[in-house]
Amino acid sequence: MCSSRFALVGSFSALFLLPRPDAHGGFVQSYQATGNVGLYSSAVSTNSPNSISGSFNLSQLPSGATIQKAFLYTADWWQGSQPQVQLTINTQPVAVTPATASDTPIGPLSFPTLTSYRWDLTTALSLLPPAPFLFSITSTQSNPQLTAASLMIVWSDPSAPLSTVTIVDGAQQVGELTQTSPPTSDTESINFTGLPAGSTALTLFTVSDDPFGTGETVRYNGGTNHGPLDGNLGNVASLLQFSDTSVAGSNGLVITSSQDYFGWVASASVVTPAAAVPEPGSLTLLAIGMLGSLVGLRRRRQQ
Repeated sequence: MCSSRFALVGSFSALFLLPRPDAHGGFVQSYQATGNVGLYSSAVSTNSPNSISGSFNLSQLPSGATIQKAFLYTADWWQGSQPQVQLTINTQPVAVTPATASDTPIGPLSFPTLTSYRWDLTTALSLLPPAPFLFSITSTQSNPQLTAASLMIVWSDPSAPLSTVTIVDGAQQVGELTQTSPPTSDTESINFTGLPAGSTALTLFTVSDDPFGTGETVRYNGGTNHGPLDGNLGNVASLLQFSDTSVAGSNGLVITSSQDYFGWVASASVVTPAAAVPEPGSLTLLAIGMLGSLVGLRRRRQQ
């Protein structure tokens, strides 16, 4: 189990044994675009779970690119009444967003519910200059467990290669089924659908994972292990970015944890198919045929 996770929710420890109804979260494919598009992804974490604040840098987008879709994510762990979260951008409040998804864990123990939140900031960020902007997120619950926030921007630019960008998001607890005796692991997965085949850049955003309970495996279509996560945003969250290959149609991304307990909030893929070699047209074939005839005729005259 995640040691820092239990440190963050220490005041909840007496409540963990209370019975809760079984429910399980999941993911939905919330956005997909094909064209001269790309993805900017970044994340900020905090060691003080009462709130999250920091900045994201819009100048990291290609010069002249247009923001086609922008999602900001966070998540909170809670028991009792579901909290609301408040986002501000450059000190200006953004309308309160309803929860995107919730996951009450299954298994023999009763852990808190994980709820994810997503703001669609497409219009708001399109009005900002290509420079860093400040943000802050707070929760209405008395003991919030806010550990990280992630920004994913789908941008378009005529000079970019033809690609397909897909975003899948929701709320999924990973690791609540693990135990040491007998040793067991917990595996969760998502699917990207409607993809072309080709080289793929992947992004995976998790909260409340850490480098103490480690050994997670991350596999795309059952291939190379791109794990572990190891809290690469500090000790409380990860933004894992790696490259792999997609097949045409449905592609699966899987996390298996045997020690750590954390939340999976969002993932994205950018597939860039290899440039197709155009088939020769009929005029090209005719020209090649005529050239071959002339070469053959010249050889016969020289004999």
